Parts: sequence; structure tokens; C-alpha cells
Amino acid sequence: NTRYGINLQLHSAPCTELAGDYAFVTPIDDSSLAFVVADLTVHGVSASLNMMLLHTLLNEHKHKLAQPQRLLNQLNERLRSALPKGRFATFTYGIFERNSNQVVLFNAGGPRPVVVRKGKARFIDLTGLPLGLSKWHQPQNTTTVHLDAGDTLLFYSDALVETPHPTSKIRWDGKDVLKHITKSGGAIEKLLREFNKTAQQPLRDDLTLLSLQLA
Repeated sequence: NTRYGINLQLHSAPCTELAGDYAFVTPIDDSSLAFVVADLTVHGVSASLNMMLLHTLLNEHKHKLAQPQRLLNQLNERLRSALPKGRFATFTYGIFERNSNQVVLFNAGGPRPVVVRKGKARFIDLTGLPLGLSKWHQPQNTTTVHLDAGDTLLFYSDALVETPHPTSKIRWDGKDVLKHITKSGGAIEKLLREFNKTAQQPLRDDLTLLSLQLA
């Protein structure tokens, strides 16, 4: 998005006709963008309906996008009352601020985001409770990542690291996934090409990837 000085890439592949993953990118104002990668714990009709609910809630609370703690608390309470017991949504939320080239991140139970800088990938150690599982008694953890030109932030659903690779000794879980992301430079097309060489097909889970690269 040249308006904000970043390149955005999104890949979303549902494992059934009805997706349980969700990705959302929207402007907050002239200098900041909000983005979400979310994943329901079920698939098919139930997950798709709940993702429609999540989308509706995000639009309903769009005026709170710049207030992440308030937004996440509201979403957690609404989903906690709407979802069946034991069901939840992982939810990674970020705000890119063009004036400072910083990304403020919140991670409610999702896989750890990855930053690619100077050709090397590393995890951003940020975890938290997922949405809808329980009442939150304290604010969600947050961190701020400063981006330099060429840096890439990568967000993904758990299918990237949990899909079996039965015909290969290649592992995509833990720190080994960083090797593949480093090799791809954080470019989603290259990463998927390597993933699909050995991943068990058809996928058993929805796969979503979102990358932001500072131009």
C-alpha cells in the first residue's frame, strides 16, 4: 500500500468451502493501519458463522481500532457469551503507524509473529489468552516493533506449523520454520512454494498468511 509506505501480501486457503480463518486490514486514519489474523477452533459451517460474527463485531467496534485493549476486551466478552463452552478464537492484532514506522502488536493466543530483518527471521515473543475462552483479569501483553526499510512482518495461522510433511524429513514447527521463512525472505509466494512441495494434501486446516514489508 503506497499510501502507507508498506507492501501488503495476503494468502488465504480454506480447507473446506467454509473458512474458519479470518484476515482483516483497514485504515484507522491517514497515517495508521489496523490488521487482524484470526482462527476459530472449529471448521466448516460453525467456524464460518462465528467468523461472520467476528467480522460484524469488528465493524461494530471500528471506532475502537486505535484503542486495542478496549477493543480486545469487548471482543472477548462478546465471543465468550456467543461461543460454545471450550471454543475460542486466536486473534493477532496490530497497528502500523506510518509516522514512526512502528507496529504495535497484541497476540491473543495466535502463533508468534515473525520479523525478517537483513535476511534473517526471528520470532517476536508475544503470547496471550485467546478470545472467548475465559474472562480476562488483566490487560493483554503488547509489544512495539520498529521497522526499517526492507523489514518484513509475517503473521500466519497454525496450519503453517502444524501441517504434516509425511514424505519429507523437513519440519516446519518450532524454530525450524524460521529457516524456511529466512530462505523465502518473508515473501509469501516463495514460502508457499516450499511448503507445498512436502505438505500433506489436501490441507486439514485453513492456511492464512499476511505479510507487511516496509518499502
